[in-house]
Amino acid sequence: METAEAFAASAPLSKIICYVEKVLQGYAQIYFSRNPAAGLFFLAATFAVPLQGAVGLAGVVASNLMAGALGFSKEHIREGYFAFNGLLTALALGLTYRFGAAFAVMLAVSLFLGVLVAAAVRSLSERYLRVPVLSFPFVLTAWIAIAAGQKFHGLIYATDSFEVSVLVGVFPSWLEFALRSLGAAFFQLGVPSGLLVALGLFIFSRHAFAISLAALFIGSLAYRWLGGSASDLSGSWIGFNFALTAVAVGGVFTVPGPVSWALGLAASALCAVVAAGATILLAPLGVPVLAFPFLFTTQLFLFALNSRTGRGRPVMVTAPCETPEENLKRWRNERQAFAAGEFPAFSLPVAGQWTVTQGHNGEATHRGLWACAWDFEVLDDGGSPFRNGGGSAADYLAWNMPVFAPADGRVVRAVGHIGDNPPGHVSHEHNWGNTVVIWHYGSIYTALSHLARNSITVNPGDEVRKGALIARVGNSGRSPRPHLHLQAQYGPEPGSPAADARLLHYCVWNGREAAHRLMGNPVRGDRVSALEVSDILARAAAFPLGGRWDYDVRDRTGRRTERWRTEIDFPGNRFLASAGGRGRTRFITDGGALTQIEYTGPRGTAMAWFFLGVPRLPFSGHGVVWEEDLPAELLLGSAAGAVLGFTGPFYPAARLRAESRLSHEADGTFIVTTALTLSGPLAPRKGRPATVTARFRHPQGLVSLKAERGGDILMEMNLTGYDNEMEL
Repeated sequence: METAEAFAASAPLSKIICYVEKVLQGYAQIYFSRNPAAGLFFLAATFAVPLQGAVGLAGVVASNLMAGALGFSKEHIREGYFAFNGLLTALALGLTYRFGAAFAVMLAVSLFLGVLVAAAVRSLSERYLRVPVLSFPFVLTAWIAIAAGQKFHGLIYATDSFEVSVLVGVFPSWLEFALRSLGAAFFQLGVPSGLLVALGLFIFSRHAFAISLAALFIGSLAYRWLGGSASDLSGSWIGFNFALTAVAVGGVFTVPGPVSWALGLAASALCAVVAAGATILLAPLGVPVLAFPFLFTTQLFLFALNSRTGRGRPVMVTAPCETPEENLKRWRNERQAFAAGEFPAFSLPVAGQWTVTQGHNGEATHRGLWACAWDFEVLDDGGSPFRNGGGSAADYLAWNMPVFAPADGRVVRAVGHIGDNPPGHVSHEHNWGNTVVIWHYGSIYTALSHLARNSITVNPGDEVRKGALIARVGNSGRSPRPHLHLQAQYGPEPGSPAADARLLHYCVWNGREAAHRLMGNPVRGDRVSALEVSDILARAAAFPLGGRWDYDVRDRTGRRTERWRTEIDFPGNRFLASAGGRGRTRFITDGGALTQIEYTGPRGTAMAWFFLGVPRLPFSGHGVVWEEDLPAELLLGSAAGAVLGFTGPFYPAARLRAESRLSHEADGTFIVTTALTLSGPLAPRKGRPATVTARFRHPQGLVSLKAERGGDILMEMNLTGYDNEMEL
């Protein structure tokens, strides 16, 4: 155990490391990164001219100190928000004026102004604009300072060239232009600075690195095709705007992919036009364009994309991850976990096994405005819907079966007086028959139709909970035989246009085997049932907030003890984290299943194997199977994982398929067995599937986990102590 003296000795060092990380994150933020390693390369790039680099570093440190002294958000300081605006302001002024006493005063005042502008602009954006601030505080501050400098005769304009001639002529002209342009984001025009920035970009994100180079080519080509002067570009004060715009639009604030790339490159071409126009408009004021073309173009695109009413591509990112690659990974994980969560979803409103006799876009009545609906019937093992010849409605297996509310809501319509049809006859006068319409949220309703006469148990205005009995199946309206019609819709009247929707937590049966669907759209012929939840399993796999589990872990690195805890962040996301930085997984439990959303941390850890082995756990009262696509990089080598991260937006060069099975033991143990199979060009040619076995028991929770491949144990862990009775 660490002594008090050792802790006290290490505390100053920890503070120094923490502050250095803040400084480096300030540099990294120029290219939307928070990676200290990338920031280190960017910092080195500014020191191609040592005095210029020192001024930039002073701007970072001073801005952080001023923001802290004024009591602004520690989180914003930590992420480098004030630092990178101060850095750019200092570099811009350092390039404009000679160093001296007047310059020092101007720099200090400008940095103070920049901190105030940064805080004010961020507050306005978060409250009203809902778009990222980016480097707008720097541009506004630098414009004011440079314009004011025209009145202050104590400031002397710099005449010395800050260009570094090292490596000039070594690279092809196009590559030299690209490197100079990348470095220009830090007010450095030399090739060495550009190389350092390029390396930092590559470390941060291969996606950002590639789209930056492509954007420099597209933006410059557009500028030259329109007749712009090559000298404007060779100065390289415009080109970096193309790169920043494409990175922002093509991967930072959107999910990377072909559409986002196309949009990002189109934005770089538009940025060329904005740069030309800004140059003319700002010339009379005597101020440079700086990053204005990037700011105007990027925020215009983000404003426009956020105003869309539909959910098209590119997919917007409201809270960007560390890298564009992480944006893609998170989006895929969440899409897999929530199965196209852009659609409203509801529970199956019946009990037992039912067959979908007409699904979406059905061949009979589910067409046009009413295409998104389901018809459910009960069929026997031979596929017949009735017994005793089917001469009366009571002969049908679905007749008089209970119907439940598919979600919480308020009843807005309840039609229950219409008579039931004899089998083979329909009523065209009352198309929907007896119907209950429930309002759920916004403009989303559900309608349950063809109910039995006088069977409805609710009235308009009643609040209902999911699973509450509301009626029984009948044969009213346009219904030739007893069945239940279910649709989500956009209005409160029976027969309103249907809305595309999905069902939650249901099983598709193939003989005696049930395949769990977290969310999906059952099709004609599917034999489905609502998930029968086991309360004991739900409690065993709940991972309550504040819980603690200790495990004895053995793997190829040795034997150790790990402590896992549950955590929660401010937005309410829940995590299971292993102490000592051995991984963390974000998860949800919704009453129907435990679903792991994403894993962060090293590959090969016990937590990583838990994420792979139990990506989802349906709280089923009987054995079920299910399949998932998981992040393949967790089972790939470092090099292959890096390649996959780059190619992922366009072509998944590796796929990791998880096939899981839940079984119940007589002693109350629940076992999840998952087979993991890699496929694709990046998958090892001789790779064998891995198998992960997890055991849960109430009240302990996860009691053991074992990962093996071909008889070789890769990792094994067993519970040694727990405290999971701390749910708040």
